[in-house]
Amino acid sequence: LQDEVIRSAFGESSALVASAQSIMRDNGCHKPSSPSLAIEDNLMVANCSYKANTAWGKEVGWRYGSTVEDVMTGLKVHSLGWHSIYYPPEQPAFIGCAPRNVLDSLVQNKRWGTGLLEIPMSRLCPLL
Repeated sequence: LQDEVIRSAFGESSALVASAQSIMRDNGCHKPSSPSLAIEDNLMVANCSYKANTAWGKEVGWRYGSTVEDVMTGLKVHSLGWHSIYYPPEQPAFIGCAPRNVLDSLVQNKRWGTGLLEIPMSRLCPLL
């Protein structure tokens, strides 16, 4: 039964399930048996559909439905008592694309401005 509960919460990744079981038993993180299995599991978990129909997707994943989902996710995580740190990797992990012209820049800034207006209206607003 415990395995079924963990799979319904964390999905079908054997590595993620094994790691969750290990942590729940206070044994620390589970180490994958081989690098190729670790890569397979990472690709499975990184898939956009991985979190569908799991508690992982509902409680841990990104807060979708907003143009500022990163901010809303951060507010949700902090409202649950988590703390953030700044960790700059040696090699940049994500390099975004800048708007190519003034019109694209205006459209992007409008999206961000509209999205940021959602924050005071949200139940996650830190001012309330």
